[in-house]
Amino acid sequence: MVSEQHTSFAFKHHSGSFTARHERQRNGWYWYAYRKRDGHMHKTYLGRPAEMSMARLTQAATTLSARAEQAAASQYRKPGSQPQSSHVILNEKFTLPTATIEPIERPQLFKYLTSGVRGKLVLITAPAGWGKTTLLSDWCGKLQIPGWSSAWISLDSHDNDPRTFWSHILTALNIQHQGIADQALALLRNVEDHTIHTVLKTFLNACQQLTGDIILLLDNYQAIQDSTIQQTFSFFLDHLPARLHVVIASRTSPPLPLARLRVQGALTEIRSQQLRFSLEETDAFFKRTQDIVLDANECAALTARTEGWVAGLQLASLSMQDKQHVDIYLNHNRYIRDYLVEEVFQQQTPELQQFLLQTSIINRLNSALCDEIRQASDSQSLLEQLERANLCLSVSEQPGHWYSYPQLLQETLQHLLQHTYPHQLQQLHQRASQWHEQQGQLETAIYHATQAEDAQTTHRLLVLQTAEQVAVGRQQLGHTFQQVKMNMHAISAVKQEPVRLSIPTPTPPEEQPTKELLEPLTRREQEVLQLLVSGASNREIAQSLVISEGTVKKHVFNICSKLGVQSRGQAMAKSIALALL
Repeated sequence: MVSEQHTSFAFKHHSGSFTARHERQRNGWYWYAYRKRDGHMHKTYLGRPAEMSMARLTQAATTLSARAEQAAASQYRKPGSQPQSSHVILNEKFTLPTATIEPIERPQLFKYLTSGVRGKLVLITAPAGWGKTTLLSDWCGKLQIPGWSSAWISLDSHDNDPRTFWSHILTALNIQHQGIADQALALLRNVEDHTIHTVLKTFLNACQQLTGDIILLLDNYQAIQDSTIQQTFSFFLDHLPARLHVVIASRTSPPLPLARLRVQGALTEIRSQQLRFSLEETDAFFKRTQDIVLDANECAALTARTEGWVAGLQLASLSMQDKQHVDIYLNHNRYIRDYLVEEVFQQQTPELQQFLLQTSIINRLNSALCDEIRQASDSQSLLEQLERANLCLSVSEQPGHWYSYPQLLQETLQHLLQHTYPHQLQQLHQRASQWHEQQGQLETAIYHATQAEDAQTTHRLLVLQTAEQVAVGRQQLGHTFQQVKMNMHAISAVKQEPVRLSIPTPTPPEEQPTKELLEPLTRREQEVLQLLVSGASNREIAQSLVISEGTVKKHVFNICSKLGVQSRGQAMAKSIALALL
């Protein structure tokens, strides 16, 4: 990158600037970066000539800027006051993260970010592993708007102190515009004499000096829980100067004045739905990370299985050395489960963990259903907390306020429930079955009854559902024929094996139960009856069996006579109840 003929060069970047010098040391020639401020020279190691890269130069610029800022800020400490060791700044917090592999290009999101950043706030909220940090750092590193600079801060739990938080914010901004926050930082170091609001007013007034725009990027904002910080940051946003712009990446929706900013048109939001990888991005991702070329079906299956979740695809790439592992990954992946347990489940409060486990048996959740299976009354509040944490999604296509969990998260929670509270499973499913039956949702009620291994309830619900299906007429019967067949076989299984509810192979005609039949059905009558149940007309039955319509009518008459009924509908209902097919 740097010619060996050069002995020095100047580097300027929105993260900082310095002069690089090629110096001879005991073991060879090395590059060092120098920056002078207020009479003090600051130095950092760059590396051997072969090691020089844009990432290393950018990191050195950030490091030197932070060191120079720290040294300058110490001049504003009160005479006789002692330095606060808790406020020693870690330079890495201000360093733009760099990916080991070139990120997948996402031009639409880049365009959306570049447009949105001209307002007050861009907010990116999504659960762990959706690529928030990668997207922001890649966009920020490639952003080219004349006169604009950016200040990056990686937040963590240690920033949950108002003075520490604002010290980092002001220092980062001071790096980009030297001296802009000096007075505010001096006040902040004596915060016992000044409120945070006074510090912020001092800084906001100083921002009138800005001649270029600055983007303040705050990553991992979910780490901030302190109410004073939230209040003061809301004040900061309300009075944000025109040349200052904020970008926040967070796993949860922050308690900031978002509604007001939306009304003002000053807020741009990006959520997990927009961060999902498309088929094209999934294909490009596997080519770049593992040099694996997926066919269209494999790419579609992986994208659907992970729901475009970037971390899921990343973990898939680690576990797939070649395409032979695609099917294995689609059915089971321990890496996914471990990641979700560590990064999602264990980050929740014990109350939310319990809620997640108990409700993981449900595919669609609302507060009434959750209250019923948990025997509690606070489910709506907990669902709203999970929605703010982006752990459950609102299902708009269903009437009422319904939610669902992401598929991989739900499977992980079910696995945890099975291994931590197996004794609760039966009761949870029984309660879910009872609730769905009361709502008239028999298919879901049957599912939960079978999961609870409740043979009596399953049998009763299957007969009830089948009778309803017969009553609705030909069109719906044709649509639900496969479900009807499964119902009949399940009824038979319930009768024969009250505990094991697996669906057996249909019984041969000669072994069908004949009690309540005046005379056994012939094979041809069985064929006609099966088509009747599927909703076929006499003409369709005749065409299917290559017989005349008159013969079909004769078979239908014989079937009704043998079953002791008067009509086709009665014949279908009784044959289903007797499990004749």
